[in-house]
Amino acid sequence: MTMLAIPALIIPALWRHPFLQGVGLSIFVLLVAAEIRTIYRTRERRSVKDRAMRLSATLVDWIYNHLENEPHFSSSVFSEIPSSEYQKITAEGRKYEEDTVCLYVERFGQRVKSIRREFAEHGIVDTLLDSACDQKVVVAETIRVIGRRIQELAEEMPD
Repeated sequence: MTMLAIPALIIPALWRHPFLQGVGLSIFVLLVAAEIRTIYRTRERRSVKDRAMRLSATLVDWIYNHLENEPHFSSSVFSEIPSSEYQKITAEGRKYEEDTVCLYVERFGQRVKSIRREFAEHGIVDTLLDSACDQKVVVAETIRVIGRRIQELAEEMPD
């Protein structure tokens, strides 16, 4: 009880002197900043398994949702149209695929590299994931493989 009374007596005295007010305020700000750092540090300390599972789920959901808007053409359409129209349709399909890959690289490229690096640090090296990530030509199916393989590898990790 005495330990609680001492700060109660000292704190009002600090606020009476301008210099001590500054010191007290500085200490208060430092304590708050330390607490905020602690909160963020504990939030970032999710396990590799947890981060990989979240990345996989986000990546797979994104690719399936994105491909719902993919242009679809039946083979009967191709037999009935002139070659110039066929070239236009296939060019649209290629453009959509290129845009898909650009969006994937922008949104997920660094996170996938990071998870692969963390897997390697834990002794998990996977040739299927490595070959999918290292392909020169990435297509939507490759993105699906990457997402699914990250999930499979994460599921094999201990908790």
